[in-house]
Amino acid sequence: MPLRAVIFGLDGVLLRKGSPNISRDVRDENRALFDFLRARGVRPVILTNLNYITSDKRPISAWLQQEYGDHKLYETRAMSLPPKPKRDAVDAILKLESLAPNEVIFVGTTEIDFRTAINSGLLFLNAIWDRQDVDYGFTFGRPWEIQRFIDLFGLRAHAWYYQIDRPVVYRSLATYTTMMDERWKAYSEAAVRGAKYDGEERHFFLNSMVASLYFSGMMSGFNYIAAIPKHTVGYGNPAMDDVLTLVGNIFRANYLRDLVVRHTEAPSQRRERIAHREVKPEVQLNTMHLTRTPLKKAEERYSSSFKLKGKTVLLVDDVTTNGYTFEAVRLLLDAAGARAVMVSWLKSPSRDYTALSLSKRINPFSPVLVAARELDRQPLAYTDHIADRVAQSELA
Repeated sequence: MPLRAVIFGLDGVLLRKGSPNISRDVRDENRALFDFLRARGVRPVILTNLNYITSDKRPISAWLQQEYGDHKLYETRAMSLPPKPKRDAVDAILKLESLAPNEVIFVGTTEIDFRTAINSGLLFLNAIWDRQDVDYGFTFGRPWEIQRFIDLFGLRAHAWYYQIDRPVVYRSLATYTTMMDERWKAYSEAAVRGAKYDGEERHFFLNSMVASLYFSGMMSGFNYIAAIPKHTVGYGNPAMDDVLTLVGNIFRANYLRDLVVRHTEAPSQRRERIAHREVKPEVQLNTMHLTRTPLKKAEERYSSSFKLKGKTVLLVDDVTTNGYTFEAVRLLLDAAGARAVMVSWLKSPSRDYTALSLSKRINPFSPVLVAARELDRQPLAYTDHIADRVAQSELA
């Protein structure tokens, strides 16, 4: 954290098929974007395979310099660099510019730009103002939208408010509260709305989560993505399904919407606390199981050869309190030979995250019955895992 460079493709982003006749207003917004990046200390980098020549026979480098100001241009053929979409093309730039992959994003629109970004593990911003060649990546209709995205999510200096690395891996963007600072109350209420309904609030929190994962270097550390199901019977999270599918497409980590199934309704933990009843972690474990051959796409399942053993699954939820639901799914994944990385938008304050361990073997793909005595609880003190208090104010 944070962003240090942006790599731009040429075709469809800064010009059209080798000609500068992309619309004047788009060129003006691109210039404003380049000016913004330079003002924030972020390097604009242009990567192309072809030594384009403009219609008036000037080298493209002179036109780009005049139009967009100072930047670094890498023409792979002219500079004897590996061509796009090979990973070596970006690797060479990162080495020459002394950059790590998680300090860079890629702005493009062509198939070759998308594959270059994916092969290199870079976050791909799909610039569709001239045309849309691929359906993947976060899409942006104007350059100013990319500027806003970078300003909001790429330049945040504080990735995680709350962080646990052992004995489990858990992250949270900020604390959840509706009783304290009015700014914190506002984003907490927005998070609850965003988790239940489609809208800008949902995208804000999901983009914040993706940015924190990406710029903190965690995005390449998992194979699959799954959402924590609600307390009702079913799977997935309708308010997150489409965006988590998109994130999975970007990073080659399929979103498995029915990997975790709630086979029996569980009491709402919030209602149990309000009623002053004990919240029992075994209830979460006894009402969920994993799917042996989950959905690969909306209408396509994996074959019987699908295996979780040796894989890492990113588990996503909106708000976590004690972590009982996360821990139940983590135990199921552990029984299947997989590792869990857990991320929630918000973490309830003053409640310890409780790591669970199980004293017996279970079949994670069928309903299980675990007694309280078979679960060992390890409270992890809330105050010991506040990683960065400024992250909360920054999110607000």
